[in-house]
Parts: sequence; C-alpha cells; structure tokens
Amino acid sequence: MSREAQGHSERTLRMRRLFLIDLVVVVGIAAALATQGLHAGLSEPALGASPVPVQFPTNGWDVRRNRVHACPGVRASRWSQVTSLASTTRWRDCVECLPHKTLAAMPRSGIAVQITVAVEHPVRAVHTFAWPPQVKRAQVQAGFEGLPGRIGVYQAASLIKGREVSLFVWFGRNRPTVSQVSKANTELRHARLG
Repeated sequence: MSREAQGHSERTLRMRRLFLIDLVVVVGIAAALATQGLHAGLSEPALGASPVPVQFPTNGWDVRRNRVHACPGVRASRWSQVTSLASTTRWRDCVECLPHKTLAAMPRSGIAVQITVAVEHPVRAVHTFAWPPQVKRAQVQAGFEGLPGRIGVYQAASLIKGREVSLFVWFGRNRPTVSQVSKANTELRHARLG
C-alpha cells in the first residue's frame, strides 16, 4: 500500500473513531438530560420528593391527616405516603385504617372520604382519573372486605402530577342517594391536591 493510501486509511480510521466518540458523548448528554427531565417532574416525581397531603376544607366535616412516612420495611426513597380524610361522622379509626369502627357508627346519611397520596420509585401507577375525582353513583359497591353490607364504597386510583392517588369514598348505605353523591363530589371539588 502506498504511503498516500496508508495516510488516507489512517485519517479515515481516526475520523471514524472521533465520530464514534462524538456519538457516545451526544447519547450520554441526551440520556443525562432525559434523566434530569424525568427527575424534574416531567414524567415522574423528583427523587427524594415527598407526597403532600390533600387539604380538605374545614366545613363541619371531621378532617384529619397523618404525616408523610414510608411503609414498614420499605425505604422512604422507594415509597412514601400520606393519608387525609374528611368525614361527616367522627372518625374512630387510625387515619390509614379500613374504618371498621367509623363505619359501624356511621348513620345512613353519612359520608367519609379517605385519600392517600404516595410517591413510588419507579412509578407503577397509571392515569385513570383527573383531579378532582368524580364519584359516580353506579360505581358504588357494597360488601367491601368484611364491612357490613349496608356500607357502600367508591374506590379509585390514579397517577396525578407524578403522585399515586388512592381514593375511597364510604357511604352509610349500600346505594347512596343522589344527594349523598353530590355532597361527596362537592367535598372532593374543594379538596386541594398538593
């Protein structure tokens, strides 16, 4: 091979190496920007972010919430949550509990709303409803996990603003009245999701 051909071959090889190095750098930068975008809240919450409790209006309902915490045996960086509630009846259970005592004492006209907001890494929830959620009377079911058959519950979960939102609305009757559903939806409309 002539010196000229050999020089051309070496230049071509160097150019290919530089192209590959540039390509690796560009792909690395793109991956870093995509990761920053994800962690900035474009598709999922920032790492280390805390869920914020739902704020219910103080309008005569029993309103409570607990503190942000991790589930037992799970690192807070992997999963943390906070639960808020509003009830027309005095709440007699822990904030996150299935409210057996509260529902046993709830009159037929009673309503209780229990919302848990969680941050999970990686995110597994999907978007199924927008905020504020709307309870539909036809979707209220009775016979939930050992509760009395007279109790109706609306249950839903969704990914909203990078947070996993779980919603339970309990009614003092298995088939709530139109007025009860309207009252529950009014409470949800006035609740603020952080």
